[in-house]
Amino acid sequence: MDKTEFHLAAWNKHPQVLKKLLECAEETELSQEELKNLLLANDNEQQTVWHLAAWENNSEVFQNLMEWAENINLDQHEIKALL
Repeated sequence: MDKTEFHLAAWNKHPQVLKKLLECAEETELSQEELKNLLLANDNEQQTVWHLAAWENNSEVFQNLMEWAENINLDQHEIKALL
């Protein structure tokens, strides 16, 4: 998979875009599992949006991701698997 819109927002340091994408994703009728899959998706280089936020040293994007993870009940094991 190429980069998702979430990956691109994190990579290009656009926390406002990422936040809006996260809000839109929550407003859809996606299941919790589908929302988790968006948050955990790997790009073609096996990088998650979390990796890109950390790589770009973007604490605002990372904070948005953490808040969303809490909202969709991402558990500690799933978060640890990202790191």
